[in-house]
Amino acid sequence: MAYLGKSPSQGVRNRYYFTASGGETSISGALTGGTLTFTDGNYVDVNLNGVTLVAGTDYNTSTANTIAGLSALTASDVAEIVVYDVFSVFSGNVNSDFSVGGNLSVTGNSTIQGSILGNSGATITGDVSIAGSGAPNTFLFDRSENTFSIAGSISVDGGTIKLDGNYPTGTNNVALGDTALDSVASGGTSNTMVGFAAGTAITTSDNNTGFGYAALYTSTGNQNTAVGSSALVSSTTSDNNTAMGHSAMYANTTGTTNVAIGAFALDANTTASNNTAVGYAALT
Repeated sequence: MAYLGKSPSQGVRNRYYFTASGGETSISGALTGGTLTFTDGNYVDVNLNGVTLVAGTDYNTSTANTIAGLSALTASDVAEIVVYDVFSVFSGNVNSDFSVGGNLSVTGNSTIQGSILGNSGATITGDVSIAGSGAPNTFLFDRSENTFSIAGSISVDGGTIKLDGNYPTGTNNVALGDTALDSVASGGTSNTMVGFAAGTAITTSDNNTGFGYAALYTSTGNQNTAVGSSALVSSTTSDNNTAMGHSAMYANTTGTTNVAIGAFALDANTTASNNTAVGYAALT
């Protein structure tokens, strides 16, 4: 037969017996049946010489593990005290598989030695700490069809972050930074953007690389490389440009096949093509 709670062999209630010497108004301590113990006085019944006493009137349980407030007992009076277990769904350790079919809410700290596997969604509103000694600890998110999002900060102290996957839209795209590559569509391929707003206008373009704040900010072209804050920031449909350095090719819009190496190199060029500028502010 299915049974919820402790099995009958473990006992779902405890009986204690006390034989009065005379004059007692409270009962506690070692009794026949064991030491009187209860966690909630609402789950205690008291019988005196076979008659059930009224809680709060004939006795009280205000003092821990004590039946108090009794009228003075007469010698040889027999008190029977029945303590019922308070049911708890779970309290303890899980040493084997444990499945939750709905939501699991944890208040406090959780220590997990092993793997956490989530086949649906997981929401964490507090801190997540992955630490230990000896072998490295790993946080693995291995579901290509899902997204792992953090609305906050990630702090790695003395460890390594490994990004082994692609941007969820397009093919072979990688993005790191607020709004970086955030407009890419399913046709965009092999673009890598690192930095705030890097490549934010790219939709179906291919093979672009941008590193730095607003690198390739307005670009929709192909095969462009921009390394440096605001490098190729104004580029639109231009292709095959290489700009390395702060604001390199800053004003370029449609000029193609240009190379600019150095801060502000070719920064005034807009539509001209096939230029090479090397050095600070070269060919400005």
